[in-house]
Amino acid sequence: MRKFKVVVLGSSGVGKTCLDKYTKEIAIDGKTCQLQIVDTSGVEQFESQRDRYIKNAEGFVLVYSVSDRASLYSTLQIYNRIIAIRGSQNVPLILVGTKCDLITNRDVYAHEGQSVATELTCSFAEASAKLGKNVYDIFEDIVQQIRYVQEVANAPITYKKNPNKVMWYPQSLERNNFCCFM
Repeated sequence: MRKFKVVVLGSSGVGKTCLDKYTKEIAIDGKTCQLQIVDTSGVEQFESQRDRYIKNAEGFVLVYSVSDRASLYSTLQIYNRIIAIRGSQNVPLILVGTKCDLITNRDVYAHEGQSVATELTCSFAEASAKLGKNVYDIFEDIVQQIRYVQEVANAPITYKKNPNKVMWYPQSLERNNFCCFM
């Protein structure tokens, strides 16, 4: 069974730990795989340890909370750190707005997260661990990115847009069943 190393990065309190408790061993595209998910919770103050995680990861889930605008801005700094360490912008990455179930406390709207993802040229989703919304899709997307990058080294990343979300898929994969956002 193929193992994938995925690092979940984001500010403190954005819901990184909640995302990773849902998925460990999953089937993607008919193949069972095991996700080795590194939750960086508590290591934000230990830059060298975070940098080691970034250096050794195969894919990244950049997380912000839709109820905390500052956490979205911090993902830009984290992204820049990833690029500096990896030396390339061609890394499997998805930007995720968590806690999308908090409708009355929303401070960042989906189109704003989408705009940042477009700027970073990465895929985007909103998720709710509480509702189990899009959690599987996030990890499915990142595994497909990792597989593609490994199969076609340094291939340009392409994106398919859907009015409800942007997910990364190589042009050879056709996807018709997208999840919707609230």
